[in-house]
Amino acid sequence: AIKDSDMNILKFLISRGANIDHAEPPNGMTPLLGVAWRGNLEVVDLLITSGCNIRAQVTTGNYALHQAAHQGHSAVVEKLVQAGLPVDIRGSTNYTPLFYTISPRFPDTMATLLRLGADPNAKCGSGFAVLHHAAENGFPDTLELLLKYGADPNVVDPSKRTPLQAAAQFAQEATFRLLLEANTNVNNLHMHGWNVLHHAAFGGSVSIGKLLISNTSLKEVRDSLGMTPFLIAAQQGSASFLRFLLEEGVDRNARTNEGENAIIKVAQGKEAKHVEAAKMLLELRYLPFDVNSTKTSGHTPLMLAAEMGHAAMVQLLLKHGAS
Repeated sequence: AIKDSDMNILKFLISRGANIDHAEPPNGMTPLLGVAWRGNLEVVDLLITSGCNIRAQVTTGNYALHQAAHQGHSAVVEKLVQAGLPVDIRGSTNYTPLFYTISPRFPDTMATLLRLGADPNAKCGSGFAVLHHAAENGFPDTLELLLKYGADPNVVDPSKRTPLQAAAQFAQEATFRLLLEANTNVNNLHMHGWNVLHHAAFGGSVSIGKLLISNTSLKEVRDSLGMTPFLIAAQQGSASFLRFLLEEGVDRNARTNEGENAIIKVAQGKEAKHVEAAKMLLELRYLPFDVNSTKTSGHTPLMLAAEMGHAAMVQLLLKHGAS
């Protein structure tokens, strides 16, 4: 009767003492949990007024409010909160219902939860805020709504990374721009010493890099391993980002704590993009990189590429005079 939403049969069964909190195996789905997922407001109202347990949980730990939020049923969300379910109740993976509305499919449901008092700075069990998820997944409308309701643009995750750094890391220009406009701290360092330009170099978005490069204090920051943004770009095999940073005058001779320069870092990559990046560095018109550079241990790019088993890189290095 619940699945068919037959109100007459439902009312009859309830009047005859049917167990309105029966939990079906294997996931413990009660009638309220099931109908919250499907979004039938009339049935939800009937079950609540008939005294069902609004704090029933499926076996994963989610409540009816999570079920409704997950499927974008705004009216059901409001009814459940009015009936007494806390708007920030914690369920599976310690998610509040707000986490299930991050997808741009359900902006109205997120707005409903925020209007009802949901915490825009809530963090999941792993320590990531809703804003981190919106930033790195590239959901600008979601991010803008969260900021409107007071989300902190400088909130940090367990690695001390801000949403701005997350957007840069995942090359999400739209959310990155919004966070810049929200006056996020661009000088924040995550736990290993990366600034936002390190994250941009990792993500490889030159467009994001151009938004940052005027802040000269970001260019040569070294992380705990001695990696500058230029060396991160080399490690990632991002020829376009390497070229961009060279044009902006970064220190091309930067080395890690182990004495690795850009050509040594890129030679250790195993993808085709690393070969292209190495080719670019070796064929620069002005001061091409030395193919026989050595790190502190004495390893050359050729030795490292051979150790990695990257035949295409080995061939490129030999072609350019590696010994």
